[in-house]
Amino acid sequence: MAAVVMVIPLLIGIAACSETTDLSLSASDMEAINAASQAYGTAWLSNDPELVMATLTEDAVIVPSGMSSMQGKEAIRAFWFPEDSPPTVVTEFTSTEDEVGGHGDFGFVRGTFTLQFEYDGAEYSSGGTYVCLLRRLPDGSWRISHRMWSDTPRE
Repeated sequence: MAAVVMVIPLLIGIAACSETTDLSLSASDMEAINAASQAYGTAWLSNDPELVMATLTEDAVIVPSGMSSMQGKEAIRAFWFPEDSPPTVVTEFTSTEDEVGGHGDFGFVRGTFTLQFEYDGAEYSSGGTYVCLLRRLPDGSWRISHRMWSDTPRE
């Protein structure tokens, strides 16, 4: 109950601010958000950890399917690219952007993905849905601040 009491004034404050300031995103903002989301998949296809990590904000949070969240680039790097481990080679990464939106300096993308990769001599594939939150940085670029995905159950 206390959380609800704290959230209501916050929502009223946000609504009041949005009434006096137009925080709508332009068409170019929407394109930039979409491009930043697509850059994530392109980075994975490059198989270059630095390019993948460059798509994220410093304080990024990921929530892998069925797992606890991981916060910050250091924790994410340790999860995705563990030291003393065979490399993961991504052979296919496709995504749809079913919904793109946002307000002010925040954007989101919701869609589906398919992924195929090789790890330690074995091939794997998965697919599912994702939600990606993005933040506009001071230089005007957009980076992923939160990414959550859910794998589609195998039949």
